[in-house]
Amino acid sequence: MKFLKNIFVIFVTFWSLQAFAEWTQFSESTEGIFYIDIATATKKPLPKIWTMLNLHDKDSYGRRSQSTLIQANCGTKQFRTLSMSFHEDQMGAGKVIYMNNSDNAWMYAPPNSMLDSLLNFMCKK
Repeated sequence: MKFLKNIFVIFVTFWSLQAFAEWTQFSESTEGIFYIDIATATKKPLPKIWTMLNLHDKDSYGRRSQSTLIQANCGTKQFRTLSMSFHEDQMGAGKVIYMNNSDNAWMYAPPNSMLDSLLNFMCKK
């Protein structure tokens, strides 16, 4: 029963995130358009923000978008994902193809990358 309750909570959380998010375009690449939801941003010492990647085309797994909760460590300039889901339609709509709600390892963003820019944005004073 607890398992079903957890699934329900996760479903409601992702549904409400997609339904009420105010996405702001952050960057664009050949892969797709990257958005952030500034209203979900938290502050230091370990800021968090929800992001959305809209792929220009479906990938080989049928994914069209990815929503991710990212946490930053401003002291070490690292990031990790706390939650991630892939969807069959843009802007997190449609069937959830994959979901991971576990804390992942801390990683460094490649210099001058979109993730590096996001870390700078999250950690600015």
